[in-house]
Amino acid sequence: MFLLALSIGLNLSFLDLGWIRSFIVIITMLPISFSGIGVREASLIVLLQPYSVSSSDAVALSFLLLGKIILFGTIGALLEARDIYLVNNSKSKAKEIVT
Repeated sequence: MFLLALSIGLNLSFLDLGWIRSFIVIITMLPISFSGIGVREASLIVLLQPYSVSSSDAVALSFLLLGKIILFGTIGALLEARDIYLVNNSKSKAKEIVT
């Protein structure tokens, strides 16, 4: 989150972003929206307001965080699919050898 904030020009300390991230993770776990969309944006707008961060910058940071979640989730899904394919492929080859 710190690097994403720096990438859009937010000059916030690592500690400030640490507690904000902790709060955001907890609040997005509540089952009130899909993947925390909307909740994350509103929370970041409210939490970053005392640091003189504009609403548009807070929403931009929120979308970057969502993009990071989607990117890492996609990478994990592809790796898991590859492992499942390799296991199923090796089982079918083992059956061919036995029969």
